[in-house]
Amino acid sequence: MTDPLVSGISCPSGNPMGSLPAGATETCTGSYTITAANITAGQVTNTATATSDETGPVDASDTVSLP
Repeated sequence: MTDPLVSGISCPSGNPMGSLPAGATETCTGSYTITAANITAGQVTNTATATSDETGPVDASDTVSLP
């Protein structure tokens, strides 16, 4: 799992993860400190990517508006 804004992604089984049984899930965590540029832009946009030996890369993106 990679994320351009989060350098230290932590997963219970490690990162990169080992094998998971079919249908299983695992939640990984990380943090990002908002910058002055984010505040000026009024938002943070980010895309994380998960890869697998069984499928191609899967991206998840989100944009969060800042007050």
